[in-house]
Amino acid sequence: MSSTEPELAREIWERLQANRLVDGPMPEASEGHSPWYIRTISGIAGWLASLFLFGFFAMALSDLWSSSENVLISVVGFLLLGIAFTIFRQVRDNEFLQQLALACSLCGQLLLAINWLDDGGTGFQPLLVLTVLQAALAAVVPNFLHRVICSWLAAVALFFALAALGYAQVSAVVVLVGFAAIWLSERNWGHARRKDRHLFEAIGLGLALALVHLNGHLLYIDDLLFWHGTASGQWVTVLNSGGLLLVYGLFVKHLFDEQLFVPGRQGLIWCGLASLAFLAVVLLVPSGAVAVLILLIGFATQRNFLLAIGIAALLTFLSWYYYHLDQTLLFKSLVLMGTGILLLCTYLIRNRLSPPYAQTEEELNSAPLLPTAGAAVQRLNRWSVLVTCVLILLACNYSIVSKEQILERGRTVYLELAPRDPRSLLQGDYMSLFFQLARDIGNSGMVSRPENGLVVVALDDRGIGSFQDFYTGQTLPDNQLVMQYRIRDGLVKFATNAFFFQEGQVSKYNAAKYGEFRVDGQGELLLVAHRDEDLNTL
Repeated sequence: MSSTEPELAREIWERLQANRLVDGPMPEASEGHSPWYIRTISGIAGWLASLFLFGFFAMALSDLWSSSENVLISVVGFLLLGIAFTIFRQVRDNEFLQQLALACSLCGQLLLAINWLDDGGTGFQPLLVLTVLQAALAAVVPNFLHRVICSWLAAVALFFALAALGYAQVSAVVVLVGFAAIWLSERNWGHARRKDRHLFEAIGLGLALALVHLNGHLLYIDDLLFWHGTASGQWVTVLNSGGLLLVYGLFVKHLFDEQLFVPGRQGLIWCGLASLAFLAVVLLVPSGAVAVLILLIGFATQRNFLLAIGIAALLTFLSWYYYHLDQTLLFKSLVLMGTGILLLCTYLIRNRLSPPYAQTEEELNSAPLLPTAGAAVQRLNRWSVLVTCVLILLACNYSIVSKEQILERGRTVYLELAPRDPRSLLQGDYMSLFFQLARDIGNSGMVSRPENGLVVVALDDRGIGSFQDFYTGQTLPDNQLVMQYRIRDGLVKFATNAFFFQEGQVSKYNAAKYGEFRVDGQGELLLVAHRDEDLNTL
């Protein structure tokens, strides 16, 4: 608005009041916002402009990289950060310039990170400097998305800084303490200024995303941490457990302060049981406790996006934990089944001990006599679930019947194989399959061939198949048949690339020489068993 527009608006409001058309003080003027699609297009245009601009400067400053002028590179990085800060500070309602500033800031951070790590190595000090830089940018630069990204990057830089000392496991707990301190003090945000509330919310969201990153072990990759030591000392476990219990104590205090617990003796009993269960999780699976705490804090603060982040953290951790657990598949299945039974029993006990909700007479009288739209939606949901289950059962049974028909009517073919990697800690004992037939097809020249097709396989007197030609519709003699193949990652594959067997039977299947298949008239094949040199079933 110009200087005269507020006066004009006030005059119009006074006239409306004089005619008794409005009442109360004049509302504050709200800033106009462009539609979301306009902002999206402007943001994309800002990133495209940034890419072209950075490409131009990269070519112009290529001599700096070749001459290793670290000081000049740092100057360029800080210059980009200064440009981004100025745009964020001065321009608040232009999506194009906002995204341009975000790209400038990220490019400047990248220049500084590469320069400092290249100059100082991947030790603790340069990584700590990066952590402090990211934290400072999150606190100073007045942009919500920029603060979220910088908070996230600060937590990741802290992870690598602690990993340089050999204590990478501590980083998630340190970030969790900061995350809990921000979100569990949310009611104090009301006393802060509006821009400070945005600061707390952005940093809290960035730390939540970082916890998903760290807790899901997405950075725990040997190739990334080969230059770091491993955590040593009993105090690491004590520090982790202490930090988790501290956050849990803050969570319980928040429940009592906000009166979000069941009052009376029953509430204390449930609180005690939950505390014992959480203590067991802390002692057995500390990383799992981090995800549980994110969920609990999301519930306590009634923030749906925190609940979603907590679920994502829990799922990523369970995925990592399941596939890295050095146990048999049977043990893993029993653990999952036991966890499900425990959760179900907890739910049933809670319903049994908790008194049923008693409706007041006013609520009973106000209840609708006829079915409402909510009841219709519930019936629709039930029918949807029922139809989905029926379709799933039909699809599974159709697949089973088709496989049984191949087993019963299919033609027997033996393919020479070369087993690889007879054991996997992630999946148990299995044989990775690669066939001589696939090698012959690859050597025959398949550059112009489709990814899925048919090949002609010739059978000798023993039923052992060998590559003959690609199938183009020609008539085949009795000793030939067609087989389906597929090309994935430049390799020819048939039916399956792995054969699972009972654990502890590795020596038995080391003698495997051929894979026994059943093939139907359309070339679909099914692996049945393995045979030795004399075609004896293993």
